[in-house]
Amino acid sequence: EPDLKCPTDERFLVKFLRSRKFRVQDTFQAIRNYFRVRTEHKDMFEDLLPSHMLFDEVIRKNKLIIIPSECDALGRRIGILKVGAWNPGICTLQDFFRTAIVIVEHYLLEERLQIAGLVAVVDAGGLSLAHARHYTPFEIRKLIKLAQDCYPLRIRGIYITNHPPIFELFYNVAKLFLSSKLVKR
Repeated sequence: EPDLKCPTDERFLVKFLRSRKFRVQDTFQAIRNYFRVRTEHKDMFEDLLPSHMLFDEVIRKNKLIIIPSECDALGRRIGILKVGAWNPGICTLQDFFRTAIVIVEHYLLEERLQIAGLVAVVDAGGLSLAHARHYTPFEIRKLIKLAQDCYPLRIRGIYITNHPPIFELFYNVAKLFLSSKLVKR
């Protein structure tokens, strides 16, 4: 593809190959998606340095994203995302997503994660109707598209904890965009 500007080093390409089980066409499509989304959503990807965002607010002070140092019994990395604890007074939803992108990019450098994959734990405790105006279908779709179509990420399971009744609304919207494989997981 002539317009695709893509690193050709082994480290970059292997993480995509692993995520798509070495299926070349699927890998190529994932790489195209990875760079296309960066063009479509420049605001999400510009200046992705922890020092240029509210990284400390999201990670250290409010613990909205937690990556335990230990893996599960199958060697999979665990990621805990506290969607209900997010407070727009602390940071915007975009800052929250951008911080998640930095974390994912960092951990995607690990060979262990590339091979064994990730188990996501979504803690919905505290999720309320007040979140609904921020977690719009557009934002939910964007996040799902990043995770399942654009990133060289093998999502091995998604577990939802502490979900209040309002969570069903968000989940029903999310199911519209999730692959059937992820809905089953």
